[in-house]
Amino acid sequence: MEQHKDPIQEEKKINKALVKFRKKSGAFAKKFLDAWREANNARYLTAKERELITLAVVLNKLCIPCIFKHVKLALKSGATPEEIIEATNLACALGGGIVYEYTAYVVEALELYSGED
Repeated sequence: MEQHKDPIQEEKKINKALVKFRKKSGAFAKKFLDAWREANNARYLTAKERELITLAVVLNKLCIPCIFKHVKLALKSGATPEEIIEATNLACALGGGIVYEYTAYVVEALELYSGED
């Protein structure tokens, strides 16, 4: 597995950089965020369901900071560690061996954010 930084500090660093990007990108960032907000506007899926789906997607995108962020958000939205592992299993089944390697980050995030060992 690749070396990664402290996930909490990494999230802060990414958020600061995104603020700078939004200022520099003009209308693009606003339009993108409007579309993102619309996609996240709860209609039929619960916040927990959306976070579990999002976690499965970011696992398949191999985005380490995203894995940590969406494990944290899934827990905050009421997902249990078992539900998170089930979503991780599905992501792994769909994504194959490379995704399997990234499931270790899910376990690390669960330990960090839920105190689970």
